[in-house]
Amino acid sequence: MSATFDMPAIGQTDRNIFWIVLLIALLILAGMVSLVTRGAVAIAATIPVPFVVKGQTLDGSNFHLYPGFSGADSQSPVGIVQMDVSITDLQIIKTFSLPIVGNTTLTLSAGNSSPVKISGLTIDSTGMTLNQAQFNGMSINANGKGGFEIGSSTAVFTNATINSPYLLINSITLPGLSISLSH
Repeated sequence: MSATFDMPAIGQTDRNIFWIVLLIALLILAGMVSLVTRGAVAIAATIPVPFVVKGQTLDGSNFHLYPGFSGADSQSPVGIVQMDVSITDLQIIKTFSLPIVGNTTLTLSAGNSSPVKISGLTIDSTGMTLNQAQFNGMSINANGKGGFEIGSSTAVFTNATINSPYLLINSITLPGLSISLSH
């Protein structure tokens, strides 16, 4: 008795199945993006590139500020800020150079009608400008993380601009999300 084996087709794709799977994946992706933009689904994000974060009002809890090294390269000295926060009029801005086009600015905006909610924010700051900072229950510890730590049960910043090489977020809701490119 001899056995007959069918060899699998190598390098062939059933086009009908491919397009059906691709269409379903794109529909799911569009649905997830829609839910994120409405704040119905939280996302986790790590952004390891230099950028600017702006916010009209940052209303935070469990605030901690201490010196350390950036999560982007583990070498650059930064001020590390950790907190849970609500931000009105959030903008995350990144300018980069593209061949032929030149400098291009990507702006992510959210929180115009209702605040952006962030849980577990860690942001490395190389520079920060605030119109006002208000702390409640503030403590300064010379033996804290990095040898010096400022803590506060609540912190409110107005008209904040933060230069950062690294941002880590455990979860975020982005109501009214818009993304734009300009040059």
